[in-house]
Amino acid sequence: MEYLRKLRHKLKKLNPVSFFFNVDDVLESKINVKQHYCGDMHIHIHNPYSTKVGEAISLIDDIAERAAITKMKIIALTPHNSLGNIKKIDERIDYLNDKLSKEIDDYDPVIPIYGTELGFFKHKLVYAFGVNQKNARKVEYLGHTFKTGMSLEQLIKVEERFNRGDRIINGYIIPSGLSDVRMLVVPAHYKSWRGYDEHRIIEYYENGGRISAIEVTNTSSNMFQCDLGRKLRILFGKEGPADIGGSDSHWDKNVGMGYTSFTVPKRKINDSLDIYDCIINHQTTTNYLRVPKLNRFVLARYHYLSPLYWIKFPAFFINHFILK
Repeated sequence: MEYLRKLRHKLKKLNPVSFFFNVDDVLESKINVKQHYCGDMHIHIHNPYSTKVGEAISLIDDIAERAAITKMKIIALTPHNSLGNIKKIDERIDYLNDKLSKEIDDYDPVIPIYGTELGFFKHKLVYAFGVNQKNARKVEYLGHTFKTGMSLEQLIKVEERFNRGDRIINGYIIPSGLSDVRMLVVPAHYKSWRGYDEHRIIEYYENGGRISAIEVTNTSSNMFQCDLGRKLRILFGKEGPADIGGSDSHWDKNVGMGYTSFTVPKRKINDSLDIYDCIINHQTTTNYLRVPKLNRFVLARYHYLSPLYWIKFPAFFINHFILK
């Protein structure tokens, strides 16, 4: 099985982009030392539990090394439709932080955030803050409390119930020992066909709904930054959402191209719960790395050019839309 996994990984990496575009040269020439800690809040990682066709080729080792180059202190891992494998990934990140600290003089250990991207058309990001080795298995269990087809409204109700300490959610008993964990639901791909449009979000607010954050910067969906978060904060004050940004990377070379900057002194950020506080208190801004916009988009969807993807996609389409 290990041999097959490695073969599959190599096949996915066969891609014509590599022959025409040197990603490392472009990225390394654009990196600036940033005043605040930054994080890529939307990274896809190879996860055997994911149910999404065309899932990422990135392994955690590749992502951690790329985060060091792009100065991303925070990496949010959001495989499709799965909260599985968190404990093993967290153990590996601890090992990589120790390893890279010895290899890179000014290396700043990354802070991981674990989550998932739910949905087929209207995508939502679900984050879990406060994950550690003691509660990782219990956090994996939280995936049972929400389903892929849930609406934004349904997911936000799950978030509210979990954060206030409800013990039973959607028929599942929440394990004890998760009182320090916080859940956050974020509409993803805003202003694209895979996300919620501006009218839909504003209507949700006018009907009394509230969102803690919204993804306004996404490398693969938006060529430019969006300002819906700012508009809602003007209209609704502190009840408006914070801005979140990420690369939506399905390939490690794209990690950090879209990012969130946490506008507090670096000394105030020590773990993922500090990141949660920054988001809730609107202490975030978003941006893109200064590389050509077309390059950002192509790199984010690098895996779509691999031969393995074009073998899998027709099978996925036939199974889900014709046979069913």
